[in-house]
Amino acid sequence: MKRPLLFLLIVVIVPVLAACGSSADPADLTSQEEIAARPTVEFADADAVFAVIEANSTADNTEDAEAYLATFHPDSPLYQSASQASLGFVQGTYEQLDIVAVKDNGDVDVRYRGTGNVGDFAGIITVRQYEGDWRIYTISN
Repeated sequence: MKRPLLFLLIVVIVPVLAACGSSADPADLTSQEEIAARPTVEFADADAVFAVIEANSTADNTEDAEAYLATFHPDSPLYQSASQASLGFVQGTYEQLDIVAVKDNGDVDVRYRGTGNVGDFAGIITVRQYEGDWRIYTISN
């Protein structure tokens, strides 16, 4: 009698329970602790990468829609929403920007940390070149 129950448990119940779990890929999940623990890497064009991120913040803080949109890569999944953004909603400044990855495709991941009217914020900004300039491609927090 125990074998059929064990068979039922292993063959039917375990796969059903596994399927009920999160559909998110664990490799895509990044906690604030994991972001903070990433080591920094050297990158020759770091100043230009940081400049576009700072320009984005300045444009948002001053509600300059044209300058804000110019900081985004046109192929970015964020571009359309950036063109319709309500600027000035999040007023803040970056306290820390560090390059944490240079990917095979040329994208650069920048860890950011700052403070603003919504409290502390942190995450990763990925920048990508467009016509010789760095532009924001994705932002995660």
